Order: sequence, then C-alpha cells, then structure tokens
Amino acid sequence: MKKFVIILITMLIMTGITWAQFYTNLSVKDRKELAEAYYLVGKQYQKDGKPSRGKDFVAMAYNIFPGLTPSKIKFHEYPSAEALLARYKFSLNLPEKQADPTEIIKSKFIRLISNFIAEDSGSILDLLAGTVYISRFSEGVTQKETKTALDKLFGKINLMGLPPSSVYNVNSLKITRAPSNISNIWGETYILQIDAIKDFSGYIGFWTKHQVFYFYKPKERWLIYSVGQSPPPITWRPEPVKPTAEKLSASYASTDVKENIKRNFINCISSFLKKNSKGATKYIEDPLKILRLQTVITKKELESTFKGYFDTLDFTGITTDSLIYPDSIFIVRSFKFKKQLALPVYLLTVKTRIDISDKIPFWTRYQEYYFTKDQGIWKIFAIF
Repeated sequence: MKKFVIILITMLIMTGITWAQFYTNLSVKDRKELAEAYYLVGKQYQKDGKPSRGKDFVAMAYNIFPGLTPSKIKFHEYPSAEALLARYKFSLNLPEKQADPTEIIKSKFIRLISNFIAEDSGSILDLLAGTVYISRFSEGVTQKETKTALDKLFGKINLMGLPPSSVYNVNSLKITRAPSNISNIWGETYILQIDAIKDFSGYIGFWTKHQVFYFYKPKERWLIYSVGQSPPPITWRPEPVKPTAEKLSASYASTDVKENIKRNFINCISSFLKKNSKGATKYIEDPLKILRLQTVITKKELESTFKGYFDTLDFTGITTDSLIYPDSIFIVRSFKFKKQLALPVYLLTVKTRIDISDKIPFWTRYQEYYFTKDQGIWKIFAIF
C-alpha cells in the first residue's frame, strides 16, 4: 500500500510533466523515469480490477520509452501536481514575450488539460477570455457558465488519475498560425486542433471528436477566445477577464498567516522529534484527514500511532533542520476544500532531507499539509 500511495503521487506530477513538455522533449533519463511511473501505476490498476485503465498506462509507458525493462524498474518519488502548481503559480501570469508562440500555446493547452484532469475549474478559467465564442451554438459563453458546466461534469465523473492519453490523442495535436483575415481582426492568432478520445458531450456542449481552439493575446497572455470549427463573426468581442476575490487571494497568504502556519508546523515537527505526542497533536485537528488513504484518524488514534513510532525509532541528533529543508517551505491559499469548509484553508508544502518511509508509511520526500484555524490556532486538518 505504501508504494502504491507514493506511485499515485508520482503519477499526478508525471501527468503534468507529460503534458507540459510532451515526453519527446524530455531527456532520456526523464523519459525512462516517466515511463517507469506509468508502468507501475498501470500494473497496480490491473491488480485492482481496472484492466482497461491499467492497459492505457502500460501502453503509454512503452510509448514514452520503448526500451522499458520492467524487471529493472526502481522506485521514485515526486511532489504532487498541486504542490508544484501552488509553488510556481506566481509565474503563470508573467509576460510571455521571449518564447516561440507555438510552444507557449502548447504549454497553455497542456496546462488546461492538466487542470481538467485535476478537476480544477478555477485554473481552467485562468486560461480563457472573459467570454468564449462557441461556433457550434453561434454565441459566447461566460466564465460563470463555463464553471457551472465544469462543476457539473466533475460532480458526475471522477477524472483524477486518468492518463492524458485516455482523454485526448496526444499525437493529433497541431498548432498553426491563423490566416491574415483572422489576424487582421484579432491580432496575432493561432489555431490549435486536437482529437478527443473521451466523450463528454453530455456535460460540455462544445465537446466533439475533433476540437479546435483559437488563441489570441489581448495583453500579455495568450487566451482561448473561441472554440469550434470557425472563428466568431467580426462584430463579436469577448468580455474582459474580471479578477475575482478568489483569484486575487489564491496565490499568496498574508505575511502574518504564513509566519503563524510555518511556526506551528515547525513546533509540531519539533515536538514529534522530542517524542512529545501531546505537543505534536496540539497543532493537528481532531480528526485528521489522510487524503492519500481516503480516511481519517482521531487524535487518540494519532497519539497511539505516534507512541508506536516513538517506541521503535531513535531520533537522537535529528533536528527539524536536518529532517526537512526549511527554505523549501511554501504556503499558499488553497480552495481544494471550499465546498466542505467555509473557513480559509492554506496549503504548506515542504521537502524532506531524510527518507524514513520504511518506518513511517505516510512519509514522502515531498509533503503537503492543509491548515485551517481552530479556536484561534492554525492546525493541520489534512495531509497528502
């Protein structure tokens, strides 16, 4: 179970890497590791009675690295997609002036698909104009309408963990510069075409087998302004993108909040190393959600678990600085639980120095802790 849990984390980030770079752009070493991750998850799906999904992962593994040798696969750990997106989210809105437009647009679309698989409607909207023209209906769709359709889909179908190759035909992606009659109206415009494999037409009106997306650059960012076989009429214009309170607060936490959360996290780790279970659980909600295992553990059960670790582990000479990289701590506002919790939630990510996963099952190289406020104290209420 421990290995499968971490493999799933591997796949979340590896899915992002596949789409963000297209494996042909990866080094041989990275392609090999990516293929191994796909292969391992594929085999696990097959063991869990999901042969079709397992077959997709295994097939993609050999597509990425034809020389894959299953008997020589070694285990690897990677941070989750959410952790990396949170850590580098500030870069998403930087000017895009230097790179080849086709590469930027490819990366934009890949990010959109990664967000789609992660069921993150908010991040999808960041890649769209204020309204998007749907040629199939001859009208524009607002961001609010788009979010409603996406949330409806995410509420009916579980996309988490799907390989991109089961949603879209990766090899069919094509980007061309729009002809002058279009660029004369919209400025520099590019057309992206790709074939879908999954059929979500019952939830998303524009969904067809062959999909066409029009990108333009109204200011400093490339955005999708039209979807369908033909561009909008020359008289149509999209609404400007309106920043919401959620978008404005999503990327950064206030200094005071960050310092409080960081201090409580360090105190929790420090108490754990001192084998002080009550001191450690002071900063942990009751019950605690273990997201990877889709379960919860009560404070009493957690203290008992900690006691078991304390009886078998020797922390002599280990400090918080030697256990984790303090400079790797990153805190960002998270909306992952907005449907379940009205209170603000913050995600803390951290990279560890020491691997003790053979002793503590939930231990990984990259760790994620979700904090919320309880009786005036920022506490960990979920761990991924």
